Amino acid sequence: MKLPEGNLTIRKLRRMADLTQGQLAATLGVHAMTVNRWERGQAMPSSDNLLKLAAIFGLDASKITLAGQCTAASIPGQVPIGDQAS
Repeated sequence: MKLPEGNLTIRKLRRMADLTQGQLAATLGVHAMTVNRWERGQAMPSSDNLLKLAAIFGLDASKITLAGQCTAASIPGQVPIGDQAS
């Protein structure tokens, strides 16, 4: 999947992958309304789900733009993927 310029929101990535909210939710093991809330900025994915999203879309989790136009790397308490302990 060729990544667009600018913010890589969950909605943009999902649409580029030609997935519905329900399909993405089923892949992640969450309810479709959860994906809807993430996309509207009413909730944020857990770090586990953020890592799953990154794997699904084939990119680093820090590149995914979350609610409020911030990236996962800028959220307090989030550890950049390469810095996680094994």
